[in-house]
Amino acid sequence: MESMLRSKGYEVVGKLVSGEGAIDLVKDKSPTLIIMDIRIEGDKDGIDLAAEIRDFSEVPIMFVSALTDAKTLERIETISNSTAVSKPFSEKDFIGTLNKLLDE
Repeated sequence: MESMLRSKGYEVVGKLVSGEGAIDLVKDKSPTLIIMDIRIEGDKDGIDLAAEIRDFSEVPIMFVSALTDAKTLERIETISNSTAVSKPFSEKDFIGTLNKLLDE
């Protein structure tokens, strides 16, 4: 994903495998978009982490996950200004979803 984003002119300001440090990264870097997997290392999943981010930021969040069950999709819907793209995905679908979320 990182190389795909860079090839389209996007700057990647951070890459984490767990929720640790994510809050600080978002506060420090003020990204224009967060791309987050639902399954991340640590005690919380990506949806829990996104809910914490919503306490201080409305930055758009794009969830990327193979989890597409009804319960997971319902949880994603509780996160404002977010959307999901299912793995596996094509570059066209990924960039299209990203652009739609950013209204580009």
